[in-house]
Amino acid sequence: MVTLETSGGETGAFNNYFQLYYKEMVAVATHITKDCYLAEDVVQEAFIKAYRHQKNIEDTSKWKYWIKTIVKRTAIDTLRKQQRFQTLSADHWIDNHIAGLNDSCSFVEEAMEKNFMYQQIITIIDQLNPSLKNVLFLKIYFDLCDKEIAEKLNISISAVKTRLYRARIKLRKDIKQHSKTSIPKWLEVS
Repeated sequence: MVTLETSGGETGAFNNYFQLYYKEMVAVATHITKDCYLAEDVVQEAFIKAYRHQKNIEDTSKWKYWIKTIVKRTAIDTLRKQQRFQTLSADHWIDNHIAGLNDSCSFVEEAMEKNFMYQQIITIIDQLNPSLKNVLFLKIYFDLCDKEIAEKLNISISAVKTRLYRARIKLRKDIKQHSKTSIPKWLEVS
């Protein structure tokens, strides 16, 4: 069994653990996420967390169970973040807020219309200034509060609020120009 070294050789020992348990941890994450690509991301994130906190583990014989716990919790957190994002996503907005869809539309026509609107919104968001897009992305996808966004981007809270305001204004304007749909509530400016 490989042992974690506490001085100088931490990186080498950690690499050994990584190689030893990576595939098994991907299997654990895949079982939870049901997506092998997402599982790989989860495992990488979990190993980064483990690397940062490896000095906290006192009994190295339990390292496998420790990393397994981190992988499980990271996978669950990732699914929760995705669920939050899906709740606020443009797809959800399209499902619930597109006005004027004809009741007699077939399922295929409705799906095509929703897909078209979704693509329009994604295109509009992609065209935002990177500073606005980054703030909006952190707010919507990760559901971070203004203070957390400020810390992540190394800017002031007032800058975060200003950028969110400007991003919402720009999105509202572009959505009005490109479609005949109602504006989602999360874009309303107070």
